[in-house]
Amino acid sequence: MNRITVFITTYNRPYFLLEAVKSVLSQKDVKVKVIVLDNHSNFGSLSIIKSKLPCGVDIISSSQNYGPSWNFTRAFKLAKSEYIMVLHDDDRLMKNMLREQLKILDSNPEIIALSCNGFFIDQAGNNLNSRVIKLNHKRKIYFRNSSQVASQFITNSCIPFSPTIYRFKNVKSIASNNQSVHSIYNQVSDVVLFMKLADIGPIVLNPSTLYECRIHDNQDSLVFNDNYLYKLRRYIAENSNGTKFEKEELQRKLKIYYSYNLCFYLFKNFIQFNFKNLKISFDVKFFTFKFIPYFVIFNFKKFFKLPMINN
Repeated sequence: MNRITVFITTYNRPYFLLEAVKSVLSQKDVKVKVIVLDNHSNFGSLSIIKSKLPCGVDIISSSQNYGPSWNFTRAFKLAKSEYIMVLHDDDRLMKNMLREQLKILDSNPEIIALSCNGFFIDQAGNNLNSRVIKLNHKRKIYFRNSSQVASQFITNSCIPFSPTIYRFKNVKSIASNNQSVHSIYNQVSDVVLFMKLADIGPIVLNPSTLYECRIHDNQDSLVFNDNYLYKLRRYIAENSNGTKFEKEELQRKLKIYYSYNLCFYLFKNFIQFNFKNLKISFDVKFFTFKFIPYFVIFNFKKFFKLPMINN
């Protein structure tokens, strides 16, 4: 039996998928099982996939599209290997990715999930010379509780979801229930999943660039819904575990983050309004600039409704 199974979730992106499959099969010194989880692609896409998939790659279809989280969840219900990855069909792995990551996991049995940094590529697959996470060091980053995970996301960073390798036996019970989490948090459900996992074991981010993240017009995470971001903020405030210092630091970051976003929103709308309506007087412009900070301070609690993190 192969030690690692790479599931690739897909829906109507056959050519991206074929690139993803090729990148997994090109891994150095690692035997890997590849299974494509198709979420009810149309007949044309499915025909291309089936006709061009290499031998040995399995494809499991669906009678209808149940959404991306259902596709992610069923990977954990089908898995039997020691390690599992659920790769997005529009991403690609570097040739040494699995070898390097499995070496880390084998040497550190306490790690339950391991991600890595990557390069952005364009729709055609060209390297954009920009990293997914901007880091000025080469140290592995450990996330040992949900507060540490939340802080990573609050500071406009992330833990790349697609290239994460999971230690199957440790994460199965939580990951296999991710569909219920997704129904509430949708686009940001990966943050909630990582927070839950970090409370049972370390999640580690390898700063090495070992995968390629594609930027394209139909990308699922191109635009985030404000409603889901609001729900995520509430979840972080109410469910973060960690030391007293970590919780206080997280609370501070939450306030700064959302104060900044509110000010940016108000300023952006003010600029749009003023330059579209040239008849507005200078006095009104000046008053609006003067008014914004008072407005933010006065309405802070009303806008944020941010509960204190329980110590």
